[in-house]
Amino acid sequence: MKRTIGKSSIGIVLALCVALLPVSGQLVSPETSPSGQRSAMNGVRSQVSVLQNTTRSAPNFMNGGYDMVWQQFQSLRDAFAGFMHSLNPRQAALGANDIAELNAGLDILQEAFANYQNDVASGRSPNAALDDMCQVLYQASGVWLREFNQDCSRLGVGW
Repeated sequence: MKRTIGKSSIGIVLALCVALLPVSGQLVSPETSPSGQRSAMNGVRSQVSVLQNTTRSAPNFMNGGYDMVWQQFQSLRDAFAGFMHSLNPRQAALGANDIAELNAGLDILQEAFANYQNDVASGRSPNAALDDMCQVLYQASGVWLREFNQDCSRLGVGW
């Protein structure tokens, strides 16, 4: 089946190309100061802590526990996106594989939410499914954070 690109899609692509054109022969890329990088890095660390705290308390809530954990997980993704924008071009290039692995790790963590939904849909108690999801997310987020910290150290983030 042949796919066609609409005029609006072409316009968006052209706008992006123009936005990325070099200015005076140099590609503009905002470099973040070491203190800004440390702030972004600490924001990710703090959000992992908030997520882990939420996974410990969410099973106590009959309704809304899942939504609380989901919200904190999305906040972790947002914090990580902000962190990625704080990297300078050298760090981004050197850490491209590490960043991709960390993103893939977040995708794997997100699968816990789908597993919860599948468990409940198959007749499992929502409380039991939530408890299991929270345990998995607590442990997995700790592993993810250790990798994040190692990658930040290796890339010299915040130095």
